[in-house]
Amino acid sequence: MFLTSAACTRSTTMTRTHDDRMLTEHSDRLQILDHAARFADCANRHDWDSMALLFDENAVWETAAGGLGFRHEGRPAIQRFLLDNPNGVDVLAYATSMPVIELTALDRARSRLHITELLRLRATGETKRIFGTYEDELVKRDGRWYFAHRRFTMQGAIDELPAAARESRR
Repeated sequence: MFLTSAACTRSTTMTRTHDDRMLTEHSDRLQILDHAARFADCANRHDWDSMALLFDENAVWETAAGGLGFRHEGRPAIQRFLLDNPNGVDVLAYATSMPVIELTALDRARSRLHITELLRLRATGETKRIFGTYEDELVKRDGRWYFAHRRFTMQGAIDELPAAARESRR
């Protein structure tokens, strides 16, 4: 009787531990998915203060996207960049794919997602559609996920013509 009772307790404990681990993994994946969605939402609403809060205090955000390239280290520098917009770029629309997520530790993850962004360059009035990939490293602090390192690689850009310019070319 004792052996049966001990075996059942151990089996229940092992199942609960496995179930808890699976629940945590699913929860983490949903939180990271939500994190990517919040970044896109902030871009579309031009809510730069909220966007900066998605980055860890010591985060790095970088891109080598031609003349729009940058590298910023630390949340304060990222927030200044977002608020100052030194490249004079207006985000007209920002859309992402579903991210591929890899949980690498209890408090670390990687994700990759593809974006399409419609931008207007203030200096020239040009409108561009940008395509590219974000490779993200995330860190979990106090139960929340943050971007620790966000790297954008541009895969292409298309000049978008205003409707009047398209009509004049016909």
